[in-house]
Amino acid sequence: EDAGGSPVPARLSVRDGRGLEQTGLLTFASMEASQRSGPDSTVVTVHDLAPGPHALMAVDAEGRRASLTIELGGAPEREVRLRFEED
Repeated sequence: EDAGGSPVPARLSVRDGRGLEQTGLLTFASMEASQRSGPDSTVVTVHDLAPGPHALMAVDAEGRRASLTIELGGAPEREVRLRFEED
């Protein structure tokens, strides 16, 4: 989302604690969720992440980056919002 809280289309990368990319591992559930939300959705769902640290990075069409490191526990789902700050 932008500094005002509005959704922004962006590419997302999620890396686990070992630095391995997790967003390229599509499961049937993630493909199904993508079909429901549409190809231009600003919501990305990444399934089946192991507990532990994960580094998230989003890049928008203007090349701005937003990043966050989170620690996942045993919860089956967690919502995270990345915010692009205005230059």
